[in-house]
Order: sequence, then structure tokens, then C-alpha cells
Amino acid sequence: MKIYQDREWLEDAYVNRRLSMAQVAAEAECLPETIYHWMKKFGIPTRTRSEAALKRVEKTCEQCGKPMSVQVGLHGKGLARFCSRTCKHITQRVLSEEERRIHLKARELLNSAVAAGKIVRPAACEDCGAIGPVEAHHPDYRQPLLVAWVCNGCHNRIHGRSLSSGS
Repeated sequence: MKIYQDREWLEDAYVNRRLSMAQVAAEAECLPETIYHWMKKFGIPTRTRSEAALKRVEKTCEQCGKPMSVQVGLHGKGLARFCSRTCKHITQRVLSEEERRIHLKARELLNSAVAAGKIVRPAACEDCGAIGPVEAHHPDYRQPLLVAWVCNGCHNRIHGRSLSSGS
């Protein structure tokens, strides 16, 4: 009996190890068409092209550092950053009404001071030195005029974000 005629081996290679039919065929030293034939015979479902484009990789949770297995697409971007909703909520915690009010007031005071010329927005990032638009980062919103002027990339790094959205 050839290795690809063993249902358990074929299912393990294609389903569990997520090898493509071409990779399974290479291991079994046969043609992909042969693998397809035996998968149909055993009733092993084939993946769609979009499913085939996803693969599993090992990452660590951005909050707790716990190892986790996540799916990544064609461009290598992971679909998950946290191992659980709890870790996600700790990292991306929702502000209380009071915190939201303090943050809004701090931004208003800073914008007024910049508009009045009391504070000058620099032309370069204080962190990396990049010349270009800078954003105000408040280390402590209770001190609204004490800010670090940083580029969007550095601001995202400070907050531990991977998307380019300022705050």
C-alpha cells in the first residue's frame, strides 16, 4: 500500500499539518492529482483558495506574553494580537466617562494654547527626529500642557498599537 492510500496519514498531512496538495504529493512522491483522487475517495474536504492562503503561526499575546497559534493571510499579517478578550480589554481598555472628560479637556486646553501661540508645535518628532507632522502625546492628561511631540509612528509605538491611528 502506498502512503497516500492511508486515510489517517493523508488527513494528518492535509488537515492537521495544513500542507497543500502539492506538498502532500511531494512527500508521497506522487502527482497532486493522485492526492486529490484519494482525498475525494476518503471524503476529506478540500480547502477553498482563500482558506488555503491562511496558515497558522505561533505568536505571543501582546498583553501577557502567552504563546498562541493564529491565522495569517497572504501578506503575513496576523489576525489576532491577544490570547483572550480579557487581555484585549486590559490593553485597549475603555475609558470611563470621567477619564474621557479629562482627556477631552486636556486636548482642548492644548489646542487653545497652540492657537494662542503659547505653545509651539515643533517641525520634528521629539522621539525619532523625523521631520513632518507631529502629534501631541499626553503622558499625564492631568497636566494638559505637558506633552511629547511625536510622529504618528512613534505615537503608535508608545501606545503599543500596530495600526496608524492617532489619539
